Amino acid sequence: DSYGTVDNTMNFTWNVHVNDTVNSGTLLLPTITSLYQNYPNPFNPITTIRFDIKENESGRLTVFNLKGQIIVSEEFETGQHNYLWNGYDCSSGLYFYQLKTNSGTYTKKMVMMK
Repeated sequence: DSYGTVDNTMNFTWNVHVNDTVNSGTLLLPTITSLYQNYPNPFNPITTIRFDIKENESGRLTVFNLKGQIIVSEEFETGQHNYLWNGYDCSSGLYFYQLKTNSGTYTKKMVMMK
């Protein structure tokens, strides 16, 4: 301009096109295996245990009590999972849930309050 100042502002326009990802047929697989905190926690008597199993792995989710007794144990394949556990027949107290895969073992605790 006439005062000798320089305008360093640059303007860009971006065109973004998003395809229909819901019906694309592409399944997005987790890149790492993860075990998340259950919710709600504490719970009475139903809780959700969320976990991911990375591509080309399978895993076993096990719920057990303080004595180490297995309450439930199930196999899962690759993917994102929300496992609904109903502790209706169990007493109040501390429980553990464990995800065991080829890449590791992950354990968390949860509390049931009836």
